[in-house]
Amino acid sequence: MKRLLSRPARRLFEWGIAALLIATLISLSLYYIRQLEREVRLLLIDSLERSLSVQLFITHQQIAKQGQLANPHYTWQVNKDTYITTRYGYPATNSPHNLAALFEPLSEKWTFDTTPYGIHAYLDQRPTCGLHYQAPESPGTSPSLSIYTDGC
Repeated sequence: MKRLLSRPARRLFEWGIAALLIATLISLSLYYIRQLEREVRLLLIDSLERSLSVQLFITHQQIAKQGQLANPHYTWQVNKDTYITTRYGYPATNSPHNLAALFEPLSEKWTFDTTPYGIHAYLDQRPTCGLHYQAPESPGTSPSLSIYTDGC
């Protein structure tokens, strides 16, 4: 019986098949890693939203204790060295510091930015991956929190 390929050609063919399989596995693993990165970003946004909701509630309760809920521009001492401006019992949107000061130092992945519509918290410098905070417009109303995940 005659061989179709010589020994060196067959070995080269086997190495080619092995390289093709390895390249396929690498491309699949990169796809799954990107999916995991997206999931992590979504979890980080959800975590910040929940934490911020709790911090907003605590801030509101503290301002209520001081009788300043109707005040549109009140400066509240968060701790010994930190002050924030509040609007009707919630952090005002005139400075990103007003939200960031409510937390221990956050990860460097977060960027806070003030816009005419409120404060945006961006994750990984992605403008469509984060959340938006808007202070209340009048006494007795609540602030709004919106998450953006299109660009995650």
